[in-house]
Amino acid sequence: MLYNPYFNQTKEWSEFWLKANNDKNHQIIIFESNNLKAYVYQYPFCFKMYFWYLPRAVVLKNNFDLEADLKQELEKLITDINTKAKQNNKIVFLKIDYDLNFLHRYIYDDKCRDPEGLLNDYPELKYQKATKKLQYQSTKIIDLKLLKPTDNICTFWQENTKWFNVNFDKRTRYGTRKALDSNWIYDTEKNIENFDAFYNLYLETSNRQGFTIHPKKYLKTLLFEPFSKLILLKQNNQIHAAWFGVIINKSIINLYGANSMTSREFYGQYFLHLLAIYGAVKEKCLEYDLGGLEEGKGYNLFKQGYKGEVKNFSESYDIIYSPITYYTYNTYKRTKKYLKYFNTIK
Repeated sequence: MLYNPYFNQTKEWSEFWLKANNDKNHQIIIFESNNLKAYVYQYPFCFKMYFWYLPRAVVLKNNFDLEADLKQELEKLITDINTKAKQNNKIVFLKIDYDLNFLHRYIYDDKCRDPEGLLNDYPELKYQKATKKLQYQSTKIIDLKLLKPTDNICTFWQENTKWFNVNFDKRTRYGTRKALDSNWIYDTEKNIENFDAFYNLYLETSNRQGFTIHPKKYLKTLLFEPFSKLILLKQNNQIHAAWFGVIINKSIINLYGANSMTSREFYGQYFLHLLAIYGAVKEKCLEYDLGGLEEGKGYNLFKQGYKGEVKNFSESYDIIYSPITYYTYNTYKRTKKYLKYFNTIK
């Protein structure tokens, strides 16, 4: 697999994020060395204070020096971030998680080296495993380089049969064939009407499956970024399934999905992923990031049908600068959660 910085450690995503959260509480702070770069995201916390988030830790710059001491650069960059955070008395903690594939490939030869061990290199830091994670810990990357583009989705499926036999398991190939026979109409136009249709279905899906979603303004801002992609599936002029993602650095990334029961009945999710791959190949993407994997979730079983390299990220850690504020807030949140639970069982 090629080396790509993860999407939330890119210039494109950081600029979008600032635009979508257009207020003084959200900021991006950039740290860099000769070969490494890090985008740190500032979020509002409580008591008019903030926390910083360093997602997937640092990334390599273009044309990095393979002979450089990247371990030393990483340690200095983390030290610089912590120094600047501690100098700002409004920053309560820094949340950090690492791209383990990056660490093991470029920083440490020891595959057992974990992020907690890395943080032990900084004895002056007070840290603990995060009480809340903001990102999933695994994803699956599918290599698209051997796929041939064609003029339409049906010939794309037929002329790349060998690739699909290798990269889709039997169940996934069956579901994709059934979807192709189901007379789905797909729409990839990025306009307000399609956004509203997506958002309504996404909201309905989140209510049915019990997950939280981003604010409407955030998603609408993303839709009109040049690197975002939207796919809607229709039957009888009704939207029944949606795929929403981005293309950054020749990688197409699945971010948000929505579906109705009709979509499940007619294998709509299989068709959406085929369409995402089809569009990615036309735009010369080299890989498809299927999005988060999580044991015990229905989507995890679905994604197992696609072959690829699993990319792992570390657990999140909080490096704490203001212990009183940090622990007071977390005690309050735990107490509120317990009281809510006890009220439901009365």
